[in-house]
Amino acid sequence: MPNGDQNTSLGKGAPESGSWCSSSPHRRGPNRAPLYGRKSSRLGRRTHDAGANYRGGKTGAGVVEAAESGDYVTALRLWRPLAAQGYAYAQYNLGGMYNEGQGVPRDYAEAVKWYRKAAKQGYSQAQYNVGVMYHKGRGVPQNNVQAHMWFSLAASRFPPGEDHDKAGQARDMLAAIMTPAQIVEARKLTREWHFCTHPWVRF
Repeated sequence: MPNGDQNTSLGKGAPESGSWCSSSPHRRGPNRAPLYGRKSSRLGRRTHDAGANYRGGKTGAGVVEAAESGDYVTALRLWRPLAAQGYAYAQYNLGGMYNEGQGVPRDYAEAVKWYRKAAKQGYSQAQYNVGVMYHKGRGVPQNNVQAHMWFSLAASRFPPGEDHDKAGQARDMLAAIMTPAQIVEARKLTREWHFCTHPWVRF
């Protein structure tokens, strides 16, 4: 759990524009494993070899090679069109480059923008990172209600293992400094997100 501003004097944790249903968080794109971003994720897992993850592997292999060799300018050039097309893994990794200042000036607001696009498609790693950004107040106003919600969503989507446990621990540690009303609000938002993305499942 990152150390940061733990201000709990928060406003409402509602989405930036309308409800989850009206903001269409369930618009689906190719939600595949990240090709790059192990530094920006800070979850300690090495990126998978994703050479075959995109149209025969040429673009995927090229961006992995560029990123891992430190050629962030090339990686950025390859990620941008994929992110604009709605590929969640590209959106996540583009957010990571802005978050770390790799190939571009560090820009937390731009990082959150791309993390959120991937997170709204259900991309668990991006959901976790959005939670971190809200908790630290990077690129968005500091808001523990939103952070709790995104950590909860990430924990619900990660498979059992280190990442799942880390997201759950982040949520629980945050809950320890939140008021009961804030926790109720965060859980309400989490349920609403689940309902809008999976209306056929009862949570």
